[in-house]
Amino acid sequence: MCIFIYLIESEKNDKKYIGLTMDFKRRIKKYYYSKKY
Repeated sequence: MCIFIYLIESEKNDKKYIGLTMDFKRRIKKYYYSKKY
């Protein structure tokens, strides 16, 4: 949960992420994997 909250808060500043809804989960996964690995 903390990971998702952190990502949401971090990407909340990005207007691009707010505009996208369907790609939101996909982008979060890509961002999460990129950040983790």
